Amino acid sequence: MEGHYLGLSNGELDQHIYRIMRQDYVIAMFADRQNVLSQVHNWKDKFENFQLKLGGILDGERFEYGFRDDFVGQCWTRESLSEAMWGIYANDPQVRFVRIRSTPRKLMRALVAAHPEMPQDTCFIGKVEYKREAELEAFARKGGQFKLQTRRFAESLLLKRQAFAHEAKCACSISATRKIIPRTGSTGTQLIRTR
Repeated sequence: MEGHYLGLSNGELDQHIYRIMRQDYVIAMFADRQNVLSQVHNWKDKFENFQLKLGGILDGERFEYGFRDDFVGQCWTRESLSEAMWGIYANDPQVRFVRIRSTPRKLMRALVAAHPEMPQDTCFIGKVEYKREAELEAFARKGGQFKLQTRRFAESLLLKRQAFAHEAKCACSISATRKIIPRTGSTGTQLIRTR
């Protein structure tokens, strides 16, 4: 599973990562034994998923990737205690939120177990790289050919603006075709069983 980890050292695979979630979602996750990943196109930052949103040019004609909305993901932080993360993700005083923890290796095992037929093309977990907006724009404008590989698209999902560096994110992302996705709802796509 070496190629599934993007930007994570071997030593980081068993270090704890954290996620702040609504308490009712956490209870449902363990009761249903399913982890919920959200569709990447629903992520709020305009630079998240920018490579897939851009599409490409083939023989001088602009096109959109037909699979751009097939990526789902989930973000975790390496920060065990972060006032900023609680403020961002637990911002509804009417709802109780809790913090859960896992490791990249445990999440990868669950991803691979949920997608045994092609894990090398569907399962990736990586460390987010924070870049200045100008660097992201330069990356997007860079000429040349872009390899049509799910790994390359997964890597592009790990680029965020420097303004979000306080999140210290480790993202769990997966590429899935519609036939793999069993159910989609307003809260995301259920794909992974928890253990």
